Amino acid sequence: MKKAIIVEAKTPNTDTITLKLHLDELERLLNSLNIEVEKRLIQNRHKIHPATYVGEGFLSRIETEGTDYIAFDNKLSPSQKRNIKNLTGLTPIDREDIILQIFKNHAKTKEAKIQVELAELKTILSSLKGRKTNLAQQVGAIGVKGGKGEKQIELDRRKIQKRIAFLNRELKKIESRKENLHKSRENTFKISIAGYTNAGKSTLLNTLTKANVSAKDKLFMTLDTTTRKLHLYQNRYAIISDTVGFIRKLPHHLVASFKSTFAVITYSNLIIQLVDITSNNFEEEIEVVHRELQKDCEKIPKLLVFNKIDLTNKFHLNRVKALYPHAILISAKEKINLEELKETILTHYKKWEKLKNNSKKHI
Repeated sequence: MKKAIIVEAKTPNTDTITLKLHLDELERLLNSLNIEVEKRLIQNRHKIHPATYVGEGFLSRIETEGTDYIAFDNKLSPSQKRNIKNLTGLTPIDREDIILQIFKNHAKTKEAKIQVELAELKTILSSLKGRKTNLAQQVGAIGVKGGKGEKQIELDRRKIQKRIAFLNRELKKIESRKENLHKSRENTFKISIAGYTNAGKSTLLNTLTKANVSAKDKLFMTLDTTTRKLHLYQNRYAIISDTVGFIRKLPHHLVASFKSTFAVITYSNLIIQLVDITSNNFEEEIEVVHRELQKDCEKIPKLLVFNKIDLTNKFHLNRVKALYPHAILISAKEKINLEELKETILTHYKKWEKLKNNSKKHI
């Protein structure tokens, strides 16, 4: 198993408890890549060092024997990565690198693989911007666009841009097919399960629909949207989708590349915002998901549901009930309070059905 050291800078405006929770999450992300965290090192600083993130002396004193990576919760610039590697001999990885690699490992379908490659290429392209090359890196091959003396880095950029254009065209074809599928479901009640990664979305889908979606206790196990039929009552059905999870500081390139995957939520008639009640940071996680949903789903009804109540205590349950009196508390795995959830879904369905029927009368 590969090993890593987590390094972070604590500035005057950094809250100690929040910092710990964020580094706990970073460690879980690394564990998802089968990377063991040996230790965490935190340096108190007035501000982030522009060249090495933390101090050069601090980095040079780190004991690195037997360690492969040095991990940071915030994004590092290409020059910071080069300087850190020169000082420590370790491979620097930031939160964006780690999340991108997890997505890459979990991409199974053609769409997911295209989306991950797009995000990866955009990350590489952004790191090449403004980067200088010396004369030894110049290319003078005859017949190459740009002529003698064109720098290798420019050729790299052009090659990456060409690949990005191709992948975007492929993704557009997939998006077009999805768009047609969504249009064919206009008269069907659509539910999306959204939430922070590892809130138990796949488990809830499995329990409600008797599906068999992989639901391991790992971050970002679901990258592709899974949709199943949900029986409501008599001959009434809805379709319910398990969507990719959100996370704090989800890399911009990933969000952009997975636009079509996240888009399924925007077509919903009801969003179940699922929350892991056992998380030590569930309030921030609720806010992260809420912020993302407000961008394109502001007018869609939302149902706040806390999951994994079988793994917590009565005191914590009562605290959550007091903080969120309108929320539903369940255990998808142990099938606790699922009838209450189903009844609430049915109430939303009947409201939707009534509005739909009324609109037909006025046509």
